[in-house]
Amino acid sequence: MEWRYSVPVDPELLQKAGVFTLLHVRRHKHDQIPEEALESLLSDYRKFFNDGKENKIPATMTPDGEMNIFVLPEALPERLAVASRLNGVAIIHDVAKLTTSDVTEGLDATAAIEQSRDLDDSLDLTFSDKGKLGHHTGAYKKLMSKYVYEMVRMDREVGAYMLDLYSKNWTQKIHRPENLAVNTFDDYMKKRLWDVGVKPLFAILEFASGYRLTPDERRMTDTFLELLEKAGALMNDYYSYDREAFLNRTEGVRIFNSVNFFMEHESLSVEAAKAKVRALIRELEQQFLREKQEIFRDQPNLSYDHKCYIEHCEASIGGANYWCAIAYRYNYWKELPGAFPDKESSTVIGGERPTDRTNVMNSIPNKLADSSNDEPMKIRVDGKLNGELNLHGKRKSDATHLNGINRDEKRAKLLQDSNKMQETVKLLDNSIIQAPADYVRSLPSKGVRRILIESLNEWLEIPKASQETITLIVDLLHNASLMLDDCEDGSELRRGNPASHMIFGQAQTINAATFLFVRAVREAANLSNTKSTAVLTEHLETLFVGQSWDLHWREKCSYPSEDEYLEMVDKKTGGLFALLASLMALESMSTMHYDFNALVTMLGRYFQIRDDYVNLTSQEYSEQKGFCEDLDEGKISYCLVMCAQRDKGRADQIVGIFRQQALRGGQKALRRQTKEHILKLLEEAGAMETTREKLRELEKGVDAEIEGLEGVGGVENPLLKILVEMLRS
Repeated sequence: MEWRYSVPVDPELLQKAGVFTLLHVRRHKHDQIPEEALESLLSDYRKFFNDGKENKIPATMTPDGEMNIFVLPEALPERLAVASRLNGVAIIHDVAKLTTSDVTEGLDATAAIEQSRDLDDSLDLTFSDKGKLGHHTGAYKKLMSKYVYEMVRMDREVGAYMLDLYSKNWTQKIHRPENLAVNTFDDYMKKRLWDVGVKPLFAILEFASGYRLTPDERRMTDTFLELLEKAGALMNDYYSYDREAFLNRTEGVRIFNSVNFFMEHESLSVEAAKAKVRALIRELEQQFLREKQEIFRDQPNLSYDHKCYIEHCEASIGGANYWCAIAYRYNYWKELPGAFPDKESSTVIGGERPTDRTNVMNSIPNKLADSSNDEPMKIRVDGKLNGELNLHGKRKSDATHLNGINRDEKRAKLLQDSNKMQETVKLLDNSIIQAPADYVRSLPSKGVRRILIESLNEWLEIPKASQETITLIVDLLHNASLMLDDCEDGSELRRGNPASHMIFGQAQTINAATFLFVRAVREAANLSNTKSTAVLTEHLETLFVGQSWDLHWREKCSYPSEDEYLEMVDKKTGGLFALLASLMALESMSTMHYDFNALVTMLGRYFQIRDDYVNLTSQEYSEQKGFCEDLDEGKISYCLVMCAQRDKGRADQIVGIFRQQALRGGQKALRRQTKEHILKLLEEAGAMETTREKLRELEKGVDAEIEGLEGVGGVENPLLKILVEMLRS
């Protein structure tokens, strides 16, 4: 390949630093860009965290330059700054989880672990269900979302790929105590690969270099590049071990490192264990170089971008080796008191090594331990509730009297029967009615509504407890609507899995969905504003009215006008967006007035029309729900409304197919050839292009509305912009 933006690092410098890699080691010619990006990162950290600890962020600088000139040597100059900041956040993530020093310096063990967990959640910009929001999550999410949005604006395709990698690779619970045990080296490597985050680094590299890889090309090189991922993880261990051992000795920080693994499992000395890790790194690099040569020889049709990407990944890991060797991050401890108390300073021996690697976690309060408020009141059938009080609140000595009248045997028997009934009630819990909802919650989700709540809170500043409650309410209503929709539409799949009624039955699913509505109303009563319950019920009425018209047009095989269809969407899909915005506005502590009506209306329309469109066009959607599933159920979607508006003849053909399907009982899916004929009719009528034009119009409207809302209080909202980009992609 042609090295356009980098030059080799001086071999004399490599030798002096003790670098042993066999891979390319190069440096970017524009070395000032990453340094300026680091200054920008520190400024943003100061802005979002305001904790005075920006000087404790581990420096990515070295005596020979900033980290990213070595790990992104062929980045396009115009993308190098954004990529450098993304990698900088990755370093914060890694160190915040690794130790109570550096980013978490000054925090006790409990606070350090809490910050580590918060950071896991902050990197999951797709908001999979993670429970309550941590203290630092919001600040990290602002930092992360700003840089990811910058990347998405430059390259939407790679940006979407990057979002997926973040959620899959950097949000694993690898550092939780239940996941720390390893019995074999393979076990260790599996966990270490998730932890070290090399795959997201390669995605940043793909973006930074402007390469265009197809999904097939990425899949083809995944196994091959895993050799580099393993070499990179072990290289990190090799250079990090002495620091980890120092922190273990002085602060009790746990060690999770391959050097330590071999010391414990093979009874090796420090130097012998390091030598083994070093040999493994060289072996992996040699295997990579052999396989790279074979791929380039045996696959002459490999695209130029694909070849460059492979070479750049190699140079990235080679450059990381040099950076680790000279980085302050891995060497600062040598200047601290107690760094070399004896000859084998890096050996953790005897009582100095914690016997339990999870000991740091022991001090974390178990928030689930005190669940008395959530449990139903237990009535003891022996009459001993609250000391010596029986079921009626009377003392035991008064149990034979009621209003001064002696009880007869019949009354005693009634009391005994009542006790038996109470005992029976205790045996029945909510597990059955919760099961369908729990199943739906377990399915993959982009978490659009959660992201919307989080992003709107950038402006509304509602209390943490209120945000959690509103998020729960919206989740309950959304899951209830999914369950009812699948029952009403006869859908067999939900997100690529069996729909809930296909497992639990239609009656039980409907009952469970109704229960979720009841729970949502109960949760609304927990919000501080007394108007919340009334606002919730008002919006629920609107949601059901919208759904009724959607069902009506389907059952009657009739076309609404465009205005009628959009009003239905405003009530149904947009209604839930409007509800969450209204509840948040009631809880807002902001002094600014924000009007979200236009935003939530356009978002609701965009979300629904986009869903209508991708149902008929997306391969991924077909895999999750079936090919053009909306046509099976006879749904009158926006695309069909546009067909009726533009070409009555073709629209009549489509509705005729639906009517014939209904006459046959509508139990079987339409034949694929029939669906393809309908798609042809829609394209010929210009309905699909009209739908695409409507989506572009709504995109511009949403962008303009966000810009206007940002101007109200002068607060940018990159997370909301990422949400829109996620929907676009």
